[in-house]
Amino acid sequence: MIVFARSVLTVLCFLGFGIGGFFIGVALFPIAAVFGGKAAKVRLLRISWIFFEFVMKSLGLIRVRRVGINPDQRGRVIVANHPTLIDIVLLIASYKNSVCVVKGKLARNFFLRPIISQMFINLDSGGKEVIDESVEAIKQGYNVIIFPEGTRSDSPNLKIHTGAARIALKADCEVLPVKISCKPLILGKTQKWYWCADRIVELTLEQLPAIKFKKISGLNDFRLSRSLTSEISGVLNLKGKN
Repeated sequence: MIVFARSVLTVLCFLGFGIGGFFIGVALFPIAAVFGGKAAKVRLLRISWIFFEFVMKSLGLIRVRRVGINPDQRGRVIVANHPTLIDIVLLIASYKNSVCVVKGKLARNFFLRPIISQMFINLDSGGKEVIDESVEAIKQGYNVIIFPEGTRSDSPNLKIHTGAARIALKADCEVLPVKISCKPLILGKTQKWYWCADRIVELTLEQLPAIKFKKISGLNDFRLSRSLTSEISGVLNLKGKN
């Protein structure tokens, strides 16, 4: 009975998230853009997702603990592991001035499309365009959030993508790793989105020391990106293959 009640609350939260996101993208983003451009839309999205987190915490569905998070980061590539569906919500809520690289599947979601199309960088655009858009965002002072695993999975056969490293190398910026844990796991790759645990879910976001790198003479960009990706994988303890 407890699990059923909590699952009902979870469904209501995500219905509100979808409908609210659609309204923000269609009605509020155009207004925000007039008065403050992209920066205003970024702030509006962050506030709305902070509110969504607040609602889930108030209903006793989740508890969020942030360790060492500095919300005032600017112009960095933020990388994180990806255990749950709400990782990006928590990261956007954690860091000001942030956008995210997302899969095209999300951009085709009816409710999220108005937000995704205006705010996030779509992977379907293609490798070079994604990197160029990300570098431009970093130059404008925004953080770019990327999940190197590319999907919610802990499969050891998963390929760890080099996109985050390639962006950081081209933008000449630091990589900021954030380790996310979720106990018990909800909203995982193989779980139903409406399923909820029988107790409060503990989510922890831990900001780790920034990864600083230097270009090494004799190493081309491909080898440098592979090397940096390996370092990111090690820091975040990612299980996939580089």
